[in-house]
Amino acid sequence: EDLKYLDYKKEKLKSCFIALLSDCVVVFARSGFFYQFRYYAHVKFNELSYAVDIADHDNLEYLFTVSGRDGVKLTFSASDNELKSKIILDINNRISDLSKNIQSRRRFMKEISEKKDKKKHKKHKKHKKHK
Repeated sequence: EDLKYLDYKKEKLKSCFIALLSDCVVVFARSGFFYQFRYYAHVKFNELSYAVDIADHDNLEYLFTVSGRDGVKLTFSASDNELKSKIILDINNRISDLSKNIQSRRRFMKEISEKKDKKKHKKHKKHKKHK
């Protein structure tokens, strides 16, 4: 079901793999059309879902593991060391950005629910005064 989000151009998915992490699921998929390959990272935190286009490459040969922040590890591949470094940096930055977005969204939702609770308490006090 999640792979449908990755296939933006209705291209045939060539390969994919899934990393199960503590608070999210990451699906990496490669799709190709006329030898143009694209990698997507689909990151799911709880019900929230993000599809990230990592990069355009062809002739990907070397597999390697990316150790992201918070102990996140992902397997990826690149055609040379320069590209490998670029992808590692890119993925780490994107994982970090996603984590920050989730944390700020959680704080925002918490603040909203706390404000609602305060309003409920005020309404209850008003009703008591009328009686």
